[in-house]
Amino acid sequence: MIKKALTREQQVFKELAATGKYFNTGKVLIGLKCQPKPAPVTPDEAFLQNILLGNYRPLFCRSK
Repeated sequence: MIKKALTREQQVFKELAATGKYFNTGKVLIGLKCQPKPAPVTPDEAFLQNILLGNYRPLFCRSK
């Protein structure tokens, strides 16, 4: 019996499924496009980001 040659896509899916991170259902790899949600931004990170983006406004003004 002659085995059909795997297409490049099928071969890549097979290799990815062999890593154990993904589950091959035959049509799709479950977990391939799954990305964890990023952690929420802390107030300190938001403060630094605003400074770097030029949106920083001091909370108080110094009078001369």
